[in-house]
Amino acid sequence: MLKRHWYLFSLGLIVAVAYGFAAAEPGKVPNTQNSDEALMALKLASSQKALEGLVEKDFVLIRKAGEELKRLDESKLWRDVENGEYTHFRIELGRQADKLVQMAEAKNLDGAAFTYMNMVSTCINCHNHCRDVLKIADLNLELPATKVAATR
Repeated sequence: MLKRHWYLFSLGLIVAVAYGFAAAEPGKVPNTQNSDEALMALKLASSQKALEGLVEKDFVLIRKAGEELKRLDESKLWRDVENGEYTHFRIELGRQADKLVQMAEAKNLDGAAFTYMNMVSTCINCHNHCRDVLKIADLNLELPATKVAATR
């Protein structure tokens, strides 16, 4: 019985944090400077919609969120990044969005919740990779040229 209460507490904490972020500035569209940032804001909104559907046991909302995530993942507006690990994360997100739709259509709440948790893990891992690995190369490109003293 204690395990069940721990699960409910954890889920409640996640929901509280998600609703806190969502309620902070309702309806406000983030100020974005490029299409990648705008698409990421839309992905975040769709994933929050999926979480809402999960906690409310609203399979229509879960399905819609999965379909939105799939459309966003397939968007041609993403900047091309030639990196195998990044490509893997993009493919995995699309696969998980498809699975989320399938679980919603089957009215399988446990399967949808498991898929959602895997999807969030994929998002976190992708962001870690993009921030900590891919951006390191960008920083090296922006370093000022080193002055070298001339020799005779």
